[in-house]
Amino acid sequence: MLLKTVDFVDYVQGDLSGLIDSLTERTGRATPFEIEAWRSSLPHLSKILAEASKLNKNFSNTHLYLGHLTLEYRLPSSSSWCDAVLMGKNSDGKQCVYIIELKDWDVSTDSVGFAEGLITHKGNQWNHPSDQLKGYVNYCKRFHSAVESYSANVTGCAFITKSGNIQPYLDHPNSTLVNEFPIFNLDNSKELAQNIVNNISESDNQFAIDFEKGYYKQNRNILRQVAEQIQSKVNGSLTPYELLDEQRKGFNLVMGLLEEINRSGDKSKKHVIIVEGPPGSGKSALAINLWIESVMKFITPDKKIKKLKTEIKSKNLSKTENIVFVTTSSSQKSNWQSTFQNLAPEFSGQGFILSSNQYNPGISGSQVKRLRDLTGKEMLVKDWEENINTYFENGGDQRSMDNLHFISVVDEAHALINTEGHNIGFSSGWCLQAGPQAYHVIRSSQITVFFTDGKQSYRDSETTTIDNLEDFSRRLNAEIHKISLEGSQFRCGGSKEYIEFVENLLDNDSEFELDTSWRKTSANKSGVFDFEIVDFPHQIDEKLQSKIDLGLTARIISSYSREWKTKKESIPHDVAPHLMDFHFNYECNSTEMIYSKPWNYAPGEDYSMFIQAPLGSRMNDNQLCEVGCPYVVRGFDYDYLGLLWLDDLVYRNGRWCVLIENVKETALSQTKSRAKNAIVQKEKSGSRGLTEPELVLLDKIIKGYRILLSRALKGMYLYVHDEETKQYLTSILN
Repeated sequence: MLLKTVDFVDYVQGDLSGLIDSLTERTGRATPFEIEAWRSSLPHLSKILAEASKLNKNFSNTHLYLGHLTLEYRLPSSSSWCDAVLMGKNSDGKQCVYIIELKDWDVSTDSVGFAEGLITHKGNQWNHPSDQLKGYVNYCKRFHSAVESYSANVTGCAFITKSGNIQPYLDHPNSTLVNEFPIFNLDNSKELAQNIVNNISESDNQFAIDFEKGYYKQNRNILRQVAEQIQSKVNGSLTPYELLDEQRKGFNLVMGLLEEINRSGDKSKKHVIIVEGPPGSGKSALAINLWIESVMKFITPDKKIKKLKTEIKSKNLSKTENIVFVTTSSSQKSNWQSTFQNLAPEFSGQGFILSSNQYNPGISGSQVKRLRDLTGKEMLVKDWEENINTYFENGGDQRSMDNLHFISVVDEAHALINTEGHNIGFSSGWCLQAGPQAYHVIRSSQITVFFTDGKQSYRDSETTTIDNLEDFSRRLNAEIHKISLEGSQFRCGGSKEYIEFVENLLDNDSEFELDTSWRKTSANKSGVFDFEIVDFPHQIDEKLQSKIDLGLTARIISSYSREWKTKKESIPHDVAPHLMDFHFNYECNSTEMIYSKPWNYAPGEDYSMFIQAPLGSRMNDNQLCEVGCPYVVRGFDYDYLGLLWLDDLVYRNGRWCVLIENVKETALSQTKSRAKNAIVQKEKSGSRGLTEPELVLLDKIIKGYRILLSRALKGMYLYVHDEETKQYLTSILN
């Protein structure tokens, strides 16, 4: 919502409720908390801007706007919203962006945070407002088309719209942060007004328009510097990014295709490369190396980029050369962003990671409601192509444009959402009326590389198959190339035999004999992979801790057989043992034992806390203090893992079965509901055997265990709670 600041002041004074209604429609955010926050904070912002206008000596009393203001501005190709953004020129005539992060917070009981970038607010750890602002500022500097085109300055402040003591926000460990990204409250609002006019002196109408309509655009120089920095930090030693054998073959095939495509010079032709491989075949390592090498080969640094202002107006998007790494889940996104940021922090490395949700052409839940009211159309999920036409015919802005990216590298593509032919209840932030994610990734890219393994599609929303990828490619006239990593194995002791064992173990219809020659035992010292079943949960910790003491990595994992009761706890590790997600009382050698742990702690869906255990986290202090789920660990690996196998998948009468009451995964709600209904109908009719919905649920639970059993590099320890299942597994190993 772009306004002149003088109009915003009038709007707030004359029709605050109307302004809030417009914001809820624009953003789709209409919770009572957000509406109340706007109602409280916007009048204070209005007073600040009015005060700033009085301080600006370049304007007469009747010319009261500093520039243009956009409220609730969504950053290009991002899910983040900036509360308020001012645009104009500074005293040197340079275009400037000034971002204001609003917090309608009562700070009376707040204290310093646990680490830099955090603040203790109402007893919980929150992002420090200045750190949140820092992320917005750096993102705009690195990835906003208008900022790059105009070489604009970007700065800002955080504004707490209440009175109170903000000294804890200014103290160590955030003193350096707030020096660069200042924070104000209502008590020092005049200083805030002065800070604004020090940065923005006058308006620039065209820059404001171009900024609001800006798109994701990588800076060529920075893109190459990030690739060089990541490459320099992973070369020279055997790292998770090192490529071997079939990985190298796959890498050379993909790069050869890319070079051939680039040599052809046909920028109008789309290409889709599908790389398929089982767990541990090195898809993620290949994907990251492909991203690095693509940047190094296809992006020539331009030391002196000089762009005319008119260039951004030309809409000539074929000149963009974005090379992006695309993630398909919150766990993937937070972990890859953390990796890029750690390897290239000075370049805002995390900004080169895009979520698959960011390929949405612009359709949101609020837009669906608006278009239904405006056109009378139902906007059904199945009519997604018509929905897109309706959206653009009725003034919709395109968020992810055709051919915006030169190359999109999509890791874990099997987790992409495909709406066609599926009743998806869990959309993971994707507006289902926009259609299949993979279609839009292909649409927005000249070259798309998908890394996939259909057997790792686990949740109800993970519905994209290789056949789908080929179908969408044909619809968009893209040339299809396929590469297989079958036979490669870099986890599980490098044992293809172990992966085959897992596949056959979990397959009710397999006729293959279960080969355990891969297992390292006292009698088989040539085995390559440790695999042991323990009698009690605490023995998993003991086994894993002995490996951690040797400098190895370890985690405890489980399927969704326990509710996530601690999800909303600010510090789940400190709740009473009986309130934790995993809790066992048992007797061992005549001693009463208690074993309690929470699920993976992910504040703000930052799953890097569990996967990477950053300094200052509980996982850094104790790698075994939490339990990871299939969704979180998919795509990652550790030296050793401990699996809590707990009563959702059990062995009965020679077959694997699901005890549906023990399936707690909310993202399987549709599948679980259909299976429950089928069981009720089966009991009424007296029929026997598994129904199709039950088989679908069984397949998904088995996929979850396939993920869990294929994450370790050196070995696994299992605690199996169900006695009959334990006896079956033990009999196989003996």
